[in-house]
Amino acid sequence: MASVAVELRNVAGTQAAIGWAGGHTIVVDRPEGKAGGMGLGFNGAQLLALAIGGCFCNDLRYVAQEMGVGLGAIEVSVVLTLAGEPLLAMAAAMSVKCETLDGSDARLVIARARQSCMVSNSLRQGVPVTIEAAGSGRSSARWDEGGGLSGSGGSHWGRASRAGAKARRADPRDVCENGPEKQKRGRRSLAIPQIVEPERVSLPFQATQRE
Repeated sequence: MASVAVELRNVAGTQAAIGWAGGHTIVVDRPEGKAGGMGLGFNGAQLLALAIGGCFCNDLRYVAQEMGVGLGAIEVSVVLTLAGEPLLAMAAAMSVKCETLDGSDARLVIARARQSCMVSNSLRQGVPVTIEAAGSGRSSARWDEGGGLSGSGGSHWGRASRAGAKARRADPRDVCENGPEKQKRGRRSLAIPQIVEPERVSLPFQATQRE
Protein backbone atom coordinates (compact mmCIF):
# COMPACT_ATOMS: atom_id res chain seq x y z
CA MET A 1 0.00 0.00 0.00
CA ALA A 2 1.44 3.37 -1.03
CA SER A 3 1.13 6.61 0.92
CA VAL A 4 1.66 10.30 0.24
CA ALA A 5 2.46 12.95 2.86
CA VAL A 6 2.18 16.73 2.71
CA GLU A 7 3.12 19.38 5.28
CA LEU A 8 1.59 22.77 6.11
CA ARG A 9 2.93 25.60 8.26
CA ASN A 10 1.73 29.10 9.01
CA VAL A 11 3.35 31.95 7.07
CA ALA A 12 4.99 34.45 9.43
CA GLY A 13 3.34 37.87 9.41
CA THR A 14 0.09 36.51 7.97
CA GLN A 15 -2.69 34.13 8.97
CA ALA A 16 -2.18 32.08 5.82
CA ALA A 17 -0.38 28.74 5.56
CA ILE A 18 2.00 27.25 3.05
CA GLY A 19 1.79 23.61 2.09
CA TRP A 20 4.40 21.54 0.34
CA ALA A 21 5.23 18.12 -1.01
CA GLY A 22 8.70 17.54 -2.38
CA GLY A 23 9.75 20.73 -4.14
CA HIS A 24 6.19 21.96 -4.82
CA THR A 25 4.37 24.56 -2.71
CA ILE A 26 0.91 26.08 -2.44
CA VAL A 27 -0.55 28.87 -0.28
CA VAL A 28 -3.74 28.32 1.70
CA ASP A 29 -5.81 31.23 3.03
CA ARG A 30 -9.32 32.53 3.61
CA PRO A 31 -10.93 35.26 1.50
CA GLU A 32 -9.88 38.76 2.51
CA GLY A 33 -11.62 39.91 5.68
CA LYS A 34 -12.75 36.43 6.78
CA ALA A 35 -11.13 35.16 10.00
CA GLY A 36 -8.03 37.22 9.33
CA GLY A 37 -7.74 36.04 5.75
CA MET A 38 -5.90 38.15 3.20
CA GLY A 39 -6.86 36.25 0.06
CA LEU A 40 -3.27 35.11 -0.41
CA GLY A 41 -4.14 31.60 -1.52
CA PHE A 42 -6.77 28.95 -2.09
CA ASN A 43 -9.46 28.07 0.43
CA GLY A 44 -10.48 24.51 1.24
CA ALA A 45 -13.31 24.27 -1.29
CA GLN A 46 -11.08 25.54 -4.08
CA LEU A 47 -8.36 23.06 -3.11
CA LEU A 48 -10.86 20.20 -3.20
CA ALA A 49 -12.13 21.25 -6.63
CA LEU A 50 -8.55 21.62 -7.88
CA ALA A 51 -7.69 18.17 -6.56
CA ILE A 52 -10.63 16.67 -8.44
CA GLY A 53 -9.85 18.45 -11.70
CA GLY A 54 -6.08 18.25 -11.42
CA CYS A 55 -6.10 14.52 -10.82
CA PHE A 56 -8.36 14.06 -13.85
CA CYS A 57 -5.98 16.11 -16.02
CA ASN A 58 -3.15 13.79 -15.04
CA ASP A 59 -5.22 10.67 -15.66
CA LEU A 60 -6.17 11.87 -19.13
CA ARG A 61 -2.45 11.86 -19.92
CA TYR A 62 -1.86 8.50 -18.26
CA VAL A 63 -4.63 6.67 -20.10
CA ALA A 64 -3.90 8.40 -23.41
CA GLN A 65 -0.34 7.10 -23.24
CA GLU A 66 -1.60 3.60 -22.46
CA MET A 67 -3.98 3.82 -25.42
CA GLY A 68 -1.30 5.19 -27.74
CA VAL A 69 -3.28 8.38 -28.32
CA GLY A 70 -1.61 11.80 -28.44
CA LEU A 71 -3.48 14.63 -26.71
CA GLY A 72 -3.49 18.30 -27.58
CA ALA A 73 -5.30 20.96 -25.55
CA ILE A 74 -7.11 19.96 -22.35
CA GLU A 75 -9.77 22.02 -20.55
CA VAL A 76 -11.28 20.88 -17.26
CA SER A 77 -13.80 22.85 -15.18
CA VAL A 78 -15.10 21.74 -11.78
CA VAL A 79 -18.09 23.19 -9.93
CA LEU A 80 -18.35 22.20 -6.28
CA THR A 81 -21.76 22.53 -4.60
CA LEU A 82 -21.57 23.52 -0.92
CA ALA A 83 -24.30 23.50 1.71
CA GLY A 84 -25.00 23.00 5.40
CA GLU A 85 -23.60 24.12 8.73
CA PRO A 86 -20.79 23.29 9.08
CA LEU A 87 -20.28 23.74 5.36
CA LEU A 88 -19.92 20.50 3.40
CA ALA A 89 -19.23 19.67 -0.24
CA MET A 90 -22.44 18.04 -1.46
CA ALA A 91 -21.62 17.35 -5.12
CA ALA A 92 -19.04 18.00 -7.80
CA ALA A 93 -19.71 18.51 -11.52
CA MET A 94 -16.75 18.27 -13.88
CA SER A 95 -16.73 19.36 -17.51
CA VAL A 96 -13.92 17.99 -19.68
CA LYS A 97 -12.69 18.94 -23.14
CA CYS A 98 -9.62 17.41 -24.75
CA GLU A 99 -8.29 17.13 -28.28
CA THR A 100 -6.75 14.02 -29.78
CA LEU A 101 -3.94 14.61 -32.26
CA ASP A 102 -5.16 11.86 -34.58
CA GLY A 103 -8.78 13.03 -34.57
CA SER A 104 -10.05 9.94 -32.73
CA ASP A 105 -12.98 10.12 -30.31
CA ALA A 106 -11.80 11.86 -27.14
CA ARG A 107 -14.73 10.42 -25.21
CA LEU A 108 -12.94 7.07 -25.09
CA VAL A 109 -10.00 8.69 -23.31
CA ILE A 110 -12.30 10.57 -20.93
CA ALA A 111 -14.21 7.39 -20.08
CA ARG A 112 -10.98 5.53 -19.29
CA ALA A 113 -9.72 8.42 -17.16
CA ARG A 114 -12.98 8.41 -15.21
CA GLN A 115 -12.44 4.77 -14.31
CA SER A 116 -8.91 5.35 -13.00
CA CYS A 117 -9.05 8.85 -11.46
CA MET A 118 -7.84 8.42 -7.88
CA VAL A 119 -9.39 11.55 -6.32
CA SER A 120 -12.91 11.31 -7.75
CA ASN A 121 -13.06 7.54 -7.23
CA SER A 122 -11.85 7.91 -3.64
CA LEU A 123 -14.51 10.53 -2.92
CA ARG A 124 -17.24 8.37 -4.42
CA GLN A 125 -16.18 5.48 -2.23
CA GLY A 126 -15.67 7.61 0.88
CA VAL A 127 -12.42 8.37 2.69
CA PRO A 128 -12.10 7.80 6.46
CA VAL A 129 -10.43 10.76 8.18
CA THR A 130 -8.70 10.81 11.57
CA ILE A 131 -7.46 13.97 13.29
CA GLU A 132 -4.81 14.09 16.00
CA ALA A 133 -3.89 17.03 18.25
CA ALA A 134 -0.15 16.56 18.67
CA GLY A 135 2.96 18.26 20.03
CA SER A 136 1.27 21.07 21.95
CA GLY A 137 2.82 20.25 25.33
CA ARG A 138 -0.50 18.86 26.55
CA SER A 139 -1.80 15.33 26.50
CA SER A 140 -2.49 14.18 22.96
CA ALA A 141 -5.96 13.59 21.54
CA ARG A 142 -7.15 11.77 18.45
CA TRP A 143 -10.51 11.74 16.67
CA ASP A 144 -11.45 8.69 14.64
CA GLU A 145 -13.70 8.70 11.58
CA GLY A 146 -16.83 8.34 13.71
CA GLY A 147 -15.94 11.41 15.77
CA GLY A 148 -14.86 9.43 18.85
CA LEU A 149 -12.14 11.05 20.94
CA SER A 150 -9.27 9.10 22.47
CA GLY A 151 -6.26 10.22 24.48
CA SER A 152 -4.92 10.47 28.02
CA GLY A 153 -7.54 9.40 30.52
CA GLY A 154 -8.68 6.33 28.60
CA SER A 155 -12.38 5.56 28.66
CA HIS A 156 -13.23 8.76 30.56
CA TRP A 157 -12.45 10.72 27.41
CA GLY A 158 -14.91 8.67 25.42
CA ARG A 159 -17.68 9.02 28.02
CA ALA A 160 -17.09 12.75 28.42
CA SER A 161 -17.03 13.22 24.65
CA ARG A 162 -20.43 11.63 24.24
CA ALA A 163 -21.88 13.67 27.11
CA GLY A 164 -20.46 16.91 25.74
CA ALA A 165 -21.83 16.22 22.28
CA LYS A 166 -25.35 16.01 23.69
CA ALA A 167 -24.95 19.31 25.52
CA ARG A 168 -23.68 21.49 22.68
CA ARG A 169 -21.86 21.49 19.39
CA ALA A 170 -18.13 21.09 19.73
CA ASP A 171 -15.45 23.71 19.29
CA PRO A 172 -11.94 22.29 18.66
CA ARG A 173 -10.56 24.76 21.18
CA ASP A 174 -12.52 23.02 23.93
CA VAL A 175 -10.13 20.10 23.78
CA CYS A 176 -7.44 22.39 25.18
CA GLU A 177 -9.73 24.31 27.53
CA ASN A 178 -11.44 21.27 29.05
CA GLY A 179 -8.70 18.65 28.75
CA PRO A 180 -6.92 16.53 31.36
CA GLU A 181 -4.94 19.41 32.92
CA LYS A 182 -8.10 21.17 34.08
CA GLN A 183 -9.50 17.88 35.28
CA LYS A 184 -6.40 17.43 37.44
CA ARG A 185 -7.22 20.77 39.05
CA GLY A 186 -10.60 19.41 40.11
CA ARG A 187 -12.79 20.76 37.31
CA ARG A 188 -14.30 17.42 36.42
CA SER A 189 -17.70 18.97 35.73
CA LEU A 190 -16.39 20.28 32.39
CA ALA A 191 -17.26 17.68 29.78
CA ILE A 192 -14.93 17.14 26.85
CA PRO A 193 -17.14 17.52 23.78
CA GLN A 194 -17.14 15.34 20.74
CA ILE A 195 -16.01 16.92 17.50
CA VAL A 196 -18.44 15.53 14.99
CA GLU A 197 -16.82 14.44 11.76
CA PRO A 198 -18.69 12.76 8.90
CA GLU A 199 -17.76 9.10 8.87
CA ARG A 200 -16.78 9.27 5.25
CA VAL A 201 -16.39 12.00 2.69
CA SER A 202 -18.51 10.92 -0.24
CA LEU A 203 -19.59 13.05 -3.19
CA PRO A 204 -21.79 12.27 -6.19
CA PHE A 205 -20.07 13.14 -9.46
CA GLN A 206 -21.35 14.29 -12.81
CA ALA A 207 -18.88 14.37 -15.68
CA THR A 208 -19.69 15.83 -19.08
CA GLN A 209 -17.70 16.32 -22.25
CA ARG A 210 -17.58 19.76 -23.79
CA GLU A 211 -17.69 19.90 -27.57
